[in-house]
Amino acid sequence: MARFPTGRTAFVVIHGIGEQNPFDTLDGFGRGMVQLFDQQGIRYRLAHRLRRHRQGGWTESYLRITPKGGGKSFIDLHEVYWAYLTEEQISTAEIRRWLEDTLAGVKKFFDENQQLIREYEQADQVEQLQKLNKKLLWGARLYKPLSAALQLLDPLSRLTGGWGETMLKWLEEKASPYLTGYLGDVAIYTTTDRKSKFFNLRQQILRDSLAMLRAVLADGDVERVILCGHSLGSVIAYDTLNRLQIEASLPDAEDLPLDKIKGLVTFGSPLDKIAFFFRQHAGRDQWLRGQILGQLHSFKSKPLCFVDPPVTIDDPVKHVFADLPWVNYWDRQDPVSGRLNLYRIAPEDNIELKLGKPWGVAHVAYWEHVPMYADFAGRFLGMGKDLG
Repeated sequence: MARFPTGRTAFVVIHGIGEQNPFDTLDGFGRGMVQLFDQQGIRYRLAHRLRRHRQGGWTESYLRITPKGGGKSFIDLHEVYWAYLTEEQISTAEIRRWLEDTLAGVKKFFDENQQLIREYEQADQVEQLQKLNKKLLWGARLYKPLSAALQLLDPLSRLTGGWGETMLKWLEEKASPYLTGYLGDVAIYTTTDRKSKFFNLRQQILRDSLAMLRAVLADGDVERVILCGHSLGSVIAYDTLNRLQIEASLPDAEDLPLDKIKGLVTFGSPLDKIAFFFRQHAGRDQWLRGQILGQLHSFKSKPLCFVDPPVTIDDPVKHVFADLPWVNYWDRQDPVSGRLNLYRIAPEDNIELKLGKPWGVAHVAYWEHVPMYADFAGRFLGMGKDLG
């Protein structure tokens, strides 16, 4: 019979897009962990615990797994819940404008970055992004006539007894929850324009994630911390570590035990797509801005620009997480995820799963895929791993 893993570990888990409720993340991740323990015959106790965090004065609910027979080892599960911040904050019209702007920039970006494509082409680095580019361009061609047709419904309704207006309202009612609940989250979080009203929402999501990670790091009983993110939550997890890396580089840096952070786990991650289509990029002649942006997004990232600048500026960032282990899980039937090629991840740590779910549905199937839990538990908890 397998034994409970030794040590005192905390997992901080960040959910992705969609209509998430409080404790959904704790439920999904917690059930995955206890199913793994059940399969391996590990006897455990599961408890709901409360803690008041002095910094900020907020009370947190989290889960603790301990050995059945007692002992000092434990596994804490914490969730970063951010869905409430984006709820009903963006309209379908704003999403439509965001989508049009994004699609308009796709072809231009690829046309202007042929050198980048050639650089990574030999290692199959951008194959998926090129396929996505074709799909998005096809979507853009389809979107414009569809949008024009919908706009005709309103004047047509005057000639057809109001059926056009009724259909328009029906379409908006059916589509709005999906647009605002899924695309809306992406539109809000990928906004890096400080002039946008959504920029402050993005900053608040990051502040909440940082606050949770800081609180867990400050717990003197915790020995190691693993940060996990699903879907857009993987982008938030990446940005959280990147922000900590920047803050650790400041002269008045907060004294945090960053060495407790032992790993990053991403699943269903769109990080490559985010880097290509939504991250800020410098113009060809903006060689100073390009270097600054590269240094500000430098946590395990590969270069997105290969133009040699006339002057190289010194990098102020201390790369405190340069050697942090990072494992990424993806499935070919998940259109959001993929092998992360634009980051410094070893090939054996970009793990393709066989979730056995239809295209699209696979994106939410990671939570119940016990072999994934077995694999990262083997890496970070010393338990036997078998992806099967």
